[in-house]
Amino acid sequence: MGKVIIFAGLAFAAAFPLLALAFELAAFADGSAFSYAVATGIGWEFHWRQIANRITVYLLAYVPSEALGAATGNARAAYGLYTIIFYSAPLAGLLATVWIDRTRGKVFAMACAVCTLAVLPLILPFPSELVFSHALFFPALALANREWGWRVALALMIVMCALLNTHEGAVILGALVVASTLLALPARLPLLRALAVFALALALWLAIRITLQPGEYTGSAIARAAMYFLMFENWGQRAVFWALFAAAGSFALAYAAGAMAGRHGIAIAALASVVAVAAAFAIIDPPAHGAQRYGVRIVVLSLLALAAGVASLAHARSEGTGRWLLAFEPQWLGARLHRLTAPALAALIVTFALHLMEQARFVSAWRVYTADVRALAMGDASNPELGDAAYVSTQRLPKRRDEMWWNSTTLYLSIMLAPGFEPMRLVIDPTGGYFWLNCKAATQSRDQYSPMPRSTRALVATFACKNRPGA
Repeated sequence: MGKVIIFAGLAFAAAFPLLALAFELAAFADGSAFSYAVATGIGWEFHWRQIANRITVYLLAYVPSEALGAATGNARAAYGLYTIIFYSAPLAGLLATVWIDRTRGKVFAMACAVCTLAVLPLILPFPSELVFSHALFFPALALANREWGWRVALALMIVMCALLNTHEGAVILGALVVASTLLALPARLPLLRALAVFALALALWLAIRITLQPGEYTGSAIARAAMYFLMFENWGQRAVFWALFAAAGSFALAYAAGAMAGRHGIAIAALASVVAVAAAFAIIDPPAHGAQRYGVRIVVLSLLALAAGVASLAHARSEGTGRWLLAFEPQWLGARLHRLTAPALAALIVTFALHLMEQARFVSAWRVYTADVRALAMGDASNPELGDAAYVSTQRLPKRRDEMWWNSTTLYLSIMLAPGFEPMRLVIDPTGGYFWLNCKAATQSRDQYSPMPRSTRALVATFACKNRPGA
């Protein structure tokens, strides 16, 4: 069954970059600003200089995409490569984990596949750097729990350094990689080796953090975002409730059905749960899970940690290590573990089915929203009161309940959706209070070579100088 789960994870991870290309999902939320930066060739100046502790994502996704744009003079090619690289990260991470994992049953690869199917869809297609954290976390776990040689040590050093510099929360994931080796005790060598690697990687992380600090304007915004990331209220997001309710409900139903009718009962329970979720969506018809994806990043980080813990315990049980911890395991749990496997699989199937339904609803709402934004960007309507006749307000968009908008980046979305990246108007949200580019950077971008049309860069420079004249 583990091979089936891994194959399903690979299939889903391989399909997502294609969906992202087809429906321009990389432009969702603040992804439109990042996509503009890549297509223009100013990723570092645009934002990444301010978040240098996520430099792994910049090096892997931005540098090659901007290089392609510069070499070909084709902004569309740069944007397309960026989309493929960013949304292929889960596939690369799962393939690497499958190759590295030497545990019985490939427990770390299976945990990676489970998270790919059941956890990552909570944020995808939101362009969170946690996508890369996930892609590097499980290979690091697999490396830390392999027999060591200098090649494994070097590989873990590289992966650990890359992991810590994907997102600030990835420092926690790095510490969990070290914690997974505690189950090898009383043998201390695996723990000491992992600690040494983590210490060196953390030293690099601190050096980058101290050397490349954000400016005052962006730094205050980052601090607010960090506080929002940690808010407990994010666990109450609608999408989290649906996923946890579906997983817990289907698990309980499958467990009860299995006790009464065996495997056939579990299969029927899983099917009934999928039908129930589909019926609930049809009856309740909640708004598509859109902008909320930003808030659930803390949930995703927590569930990755949980999956790693379960995988590490499973590895310890199969290898006969970690007896100091397993000694605290209740006797009733050990006797019933085999009965939990099938209900857990049913819960995974139902949760994944829920995510597929939600992704389909998201794509449908996103297509409608982007068509409306494109129509405004290419139309004759104008709102000069926003500061220029070249601006049109998002208030002209049809009212909608789906949370597709992102007020600070709508102008970049209007660029990315326009034919040839040349909109007639910049679509501006009057409620936006954060401006990504300052006047100096935008003016430099306008005047230097770029595959992005100069007329578009001139529009952005004019907007930046009106709204953020300082640094």
